[in-house]
Amino acid sequence: HIRPILQIDQYGKLVTIARAHGTHKAVNELLERYKKYREGGNADPVYVLDADAPEIGDMLEEKLLALEPCLTVRRCTLSPIIGAHTGPGMAAIVHIGR
Repeated sequence: HIRPILQIDQYGKLVTIARAHGTHKAVNELLERYKKYREGGNADPVYVLDADAPEIGDMLEEKLLALEPCLTVRRCTLSPIIGAHTGPGMAAIVHIGR
């Protein structure tokens, strides 16, 4: 149940930056990284994407709104380009940050 935490680097490559044991710990890791890099007061929406894992997307959306109740969260299905690398069960937070 090891869940890799991925990031797209400055060259557009998908790289593993951390690993978490289990879905809940992976979701919490994503939220911690979101809190660290989200620019305060930024009114831009946050996107929650999932690859055939709406329950994980729902969990991410719920926790994001608990952190920032006025946040605009938009839900999307992961594109096939990234999905080909990750497979089903993947979820992501996409936002403008530092």
